[in-house]
Amino acid sequence: MIESFEYKGFWWLPENQERKIAGTLKYSPEDGPILELIGSFWDLPGLQKVKGPDIILGKSDNGILITLFGYGGRKDEISWPGFSRTTVRMQVIFMGYHFLKREDLVFDSLSVNYSYLNDWCGEYPFSVDWDLPKSYKVHYQRPEPLIIELKEFKISLEPELSVNHQRAGDINLKYFVYLKIEGNKKYHFEDLMNFMEKLRNFISLGVKRPIYSNRVKVKTDKYVIKGHDGKELNPLIDVFVKKRRKEYKEKTLIPSDFLFSFHDIKAQFKNCLEKWIEIDDLLKPVKDLYFGAFCNPRMFLENKFLNLVQALETYHSRRYKESYSINPKEFGEIVGKILEVIPSKHKNTFKGKLEYANKYSLRKRIKGIIRNNSDIVEFYLSNNSQKNSFINKVVNTRNYLTHYDEKLKNNAAKGEDLYWLNLKLKILVEIVFMKEIGIDSEYILNALKRNTEYQEIWTKRLKAKQKGH
Repeated sequence: MIESFEYKGFWWLPENQERKIAGTLKYSPEDGPILELIGSFWDLPGLQKVKGPDIILGKSDNGILITLFGYGGRKDEISWPGFSRTTVRMQVIFMGYHFLKREDLVFDSLSVNYSYLNDWCGEYPFSVDWDLPKSYKVHYQRPEPLIIELKEFKISLEPELSVNHQRAGDINLKYFVYLKIEGNKKYHFEDLMNFMEKLRNFISLGVKRPIYSNRVKVKTDKYVIKGHDGKELNPLIDVFVKKRRKEYKEKTLIPSDFLFSFHDIKAQFKNCLEKWIEIDDLLKPVKDLYFGAFCNPRMFLENKFLNLVQALETYHSRRYKESYSINPKEFGEIVGKILEVIPSKHKNTFKGKLEYANKYSLRKRIKGIIRNNSDIVEFYLSNNSQKNSFINKVVNTRNYLTHYDEKLKNNAAKGEDLYWLNLKLKILVEIVFMKEIGIDSEYILNALKRNTEYQEIWTKRLKAKQKGH
């Protein structure tokens, strides 16, 4: 993975190619592309409001063509005497080709290598034969790419071997798996990245930790070069984007770390993936809340709790139709009668409060989700007493953190108790996600029982059962 780099060169706007400005492009995964110019594209830097450019073109001092896309703001420094300087933030680097306008950023395919993708796929394409000290042989057998046809896109898992002869006696072999998407037509870069985000979250759910893009590549028939044999080729274009801050240090994973791996669901991989994409419109807020808490280890326990509770509440309200305590028509008539006896100056206040009074309470929603998944939830809530205790703690904690009512303070979870409550809520969200994509209950239950992170919950449950709780 390339952590950071910089290129010195000349830079210009597509509509003004005569005005080339010297500067340095700096890139790091956390900060993204930053272009430091000696001078400015604008006549009066800092003194006029100019819409930022979609595209900046450049050529490095070693001849590499570079396209910068996605204006993110600028900072101007003016000194007299001396030079003016401009720092421009961009979002994306396309390395090796010039795109003249935003509309040109349409591609045939986009490929990404994610952290943990190799582990999730579970392929080990090397075999070793040795007779030391006489011989040591490494054999690489390229796995067959997996290709899945969806409605709009073709998805494939494609292997790649990198061989680096750094110096005599030093050979470095690296195996990568790329997740590749190809459209049934050309798609804009932003549309491809948005779709790839859905796939990344799918794998992240299986791996049960945040994943990050190590390498991104795109392909277009506009970029054509001639090979040594004279044949025309469409080489891949390397792409560098600003990434989420890497909060977790990568480690070697074992099967018990996953909720599901590619091999676990290989037979139904296409079906699971199609369902994950299918439910995106309906359950996108649920996904955003879950991954928002899950991908941010710096988030306070209280905020994680509120995210997870809201995720479950939103899931129930969107998935289950029986979310009203009273038939809506009947409830509307009741509200009308109530408002008739309320003084005019207070009507709007009470109307706003009564608007949501017919919706299921949080208690009822959590209870409903647990009931509908009782065959799995028994993994850590084995009897009615434990279920009621869990629901009470969730409701009291949510009400306290929402209203900070001192009467609820002693009944709200905090510290270590809040950590374990969050973990149980997280498991409940993961259960509904796995069921939504068609993974059967028996597999989900076994996956939770064997999972490294959840082992302690399982152990505590068994101890409680032995004590008769």
